[in-house]
Amino acid sequence: MLCKHTKFPQKGCVIRRYEYVIQMKLLFIIVVIVGLYLSHLDILAGNSL
Repeated sequence: MLCKHTKFPQKGCVIRRYEYVIQMKLLFIIVVIVGLYLSHLDILAGNSL
């Protein structure tokens, strides 16, 4: 899926690179949200105990 790093990039490589960056940002945001959600659950569980 990713473009090979050559001297002359093939057509569509720049677009794929931007898509890759966007996907990584979305993945990072999802991980952060899930992490905050889980830590919030841990705090609630700790308080209930």
